[in-house]
Amino acid sequence: MSAIRPCRDDERAAILAIVNSAAEAYRGVIPADRWHDPYMEARELDAEIAAGVEFWGYEADGELIGAMGIQRVGDVDLIRHAYVLPGSQRRGVGAALLGHLRSRTDRRMLVGTWAAAEWAIRFYERHRFELVTSQLKEALLRSYWTIPDRQIETSVVLADPPFDATEEARLREAGQAMAAVDLFWLPLGAGGHFVRLNGRLYEALAARIRRRPACDLYHSALEVRLPEARFVIEQAPVHDWSGEQRGVVAEGPVGARWAGRFRIFRYEIRLWRDGHIPDVAEAVDSPRLLATGEDRARRVLETVARVPTPVWGRDELGTGEMWNSNSVVAWVIARSGLDAQSIEPPAGGRASGWRAGLVAAAAGRSVSRP
Repeated sequence: MSAIRPCRDDERAAILAIVNSAAEAYRGVIPADRWHDPYMEARELDAEIAAGVEFWGYEADGELIGAMGIQRVGDVDLIRHAYVLPGSQRRGVGAALLGHLRSRTDRRMLVGTWAAAEWAIRFYERHRFELVTSQLKEALLRSYWTIPDRQIETSVVLADPPFDATEEARLREAGQAMAAVDLFWLPLGAGGHFVRLNGRLYEALAARIRRRPACDLYHSALEVRLPEARFVIEQAPVHDWSGEQRGVVAEGPVGARWAGRFRIFRYEIRLWRDGHIPDVAEAVDSPRLLATGEDRARRVLETVARVPTPVWGRDELGTGEMWNSNSVVAWVIARSGLDAQSIEPPAGGRASGWRAGLVAAAAGRSVSRP
């Protein structure tokens, strides 16, 4: 006996098992910086469901062997996370799930998948979906999905029914004109085990002193999209003296004022045109859309040049918390007139230094630079 039905809330583990086992087909096929092991973690699935992805399952003899999500976004329905257990593939399970979801809506359906996953593209093409152009793909992924730029670069979009020339022109124009501000949360030490280990030791000690549970530590960065370019805003160690290439607007000392004479003890604040956020592939619950509109996006860019540069790792401004990368991001958001008070790190996490930025912004702390 087989049946297609909505997945129950207590079947999240079964959905994860299907996704992660089927996604093994991507290993060594999609770009290495897009691969994760496991491919999907429980918190990612929880976030997708919380964002409105409704999962349907294919049950055979009492076992869930396939799952496919559908998400209503604007004027379209997105097919999300469609997978079938490897041992049950090529038996019509995916086709049955897709047909069932298609029968439940009269709206246009879009599906995004990896450009290198040729088998997935062929599957959707067999079921009336058509690939959109690369220009339209970017506009659609920015409009209907919330994914990093690197994933946009390495993905394709298929549509059913396809877009006509007038629709494509309108959507491409809207995508090019879209301006927005996104926040990214990155695990402390992402990509670097030494930093991550030291951060965990620090947090464990701090939690014990304050008699609270230890949390995952996060640092933050901003991405501002404008019609003419994309900009990354973050605080990072001074890489070398060619800061102009990274849009460096200011530098500050690490640990102590006197130490700032040495490059190894300096940090830089970047306003990097068409730059990248290191280890963005490990970002959690990101990106988070903070604002749309060209005026607000440009205000954020204009604010960066006035950010203060106290000693990193010290409470030089008397805020009650040490200054770090989170302080810079919180200060920029608050001084730009966006709501920074309501922003929280991912569940179970902590963003040390965030309050320092908010307090400094409220006190009007800023620096005038040419």
